[in-house]
Amino acid sequence: MPAFGATVFGLMPKLYVVTGAASGIGLQLTRDLIAAGHSVVAADLNISGLESRAEEYGFEPKSNGAPRGSGRTTWLRRLDVRSAAEWDALLAEVSESLGVPDAVLNVAGYIRPGLSHKNPVELIDTTIDVNLKGVMHGTNAAARIMVPAGRGHIVNIASLAGIAAVPGIAAYSASKHGVRGFTLAVERELAPHGIAVTVVCPGLVDTPMLDAQVDHDEAAYTFSGTRALTTEEISSAILKALETKPLELILSSLFSAQGAMSKLVNTFPGLASVAEPLIKRMGRRQQAKLKKRGR
Repeated sequence: MPAFGATVFGLMPKLYVVTGAASGIGLQLTRDLIAAGHSVVAADLNISGLESRAEEYGFEPKSNGAPRGSGRTTWLRRLDVRSAAEWDALLAEVSESLGVPDAVLNVAGYIRPGLSHKNPVELIDTTIDVNLKGVMHGTNAAARIMVPAGRGHIVNIASLAGIAAVPGIAAYSASKHGVRGFTLAVERELAPHGIAVTVVCPGLVDTPMLDAQVDHDEAAYTFSGTRALTTEEISSAILKALETKPLELILSSLFSAQGAMSKLVNTFPGLASVAEPLIKRMGRRQQAKLKKRGR
């Protein structure tokens, strides 16, 4: 990955803001962007976890407060994506000290599997607040500083569960449908101002979110692909998207056809009930394999 970033993605150092940077996709993106020579503001609600990862992987804060062009900058910041005020404060600090970010990547997410009517009431609020409202606040805060500059790129992480409804993670699926719909709509609003917007829809990824679901039979749908994607694969695809700026990026494991099936079921929802027995069998088989590996 660092080699890819250095040869293809490292032509000109840029400034990126990444949320959810303490783990999973956000952590991988942070590491890869820094390895490619870019400046990164890594943000997470779990600031102690973020600081531990920074020490573990060697991306401790560098050049704090240095103006853009004077060397690579790495900032670690606590951010509750659910707070519009915190978003505005962070991006104001970044733009005043480092300049307008080249891209803001809304990666932070939350999932808790289970049958919707059996889940605690607060799960709905947390899921929508983090996954959907957090992305909306981040997108809007980024737009407010990018529009005057006439440039920028906003990348929002949705999911294949945001294209086709996934039982067992209904609240998560609803939040990701919202992320995708919001992103596609706001892209039309921001395009006239020179701002690109991309929604990324991956299938199952090998992150702590996978671990949260592997023991839940209700989440079998999630595991119906041939395998989980790695964070390195997702990061690599997003790094390319930061250059090509596609409207939508759909990522699924090779030969799984999950992306195409998600689009098909989105168009014809009734197909889901027809395919459900097969999908669940495939998912439970993958869950069993992962459990044997100690996941």
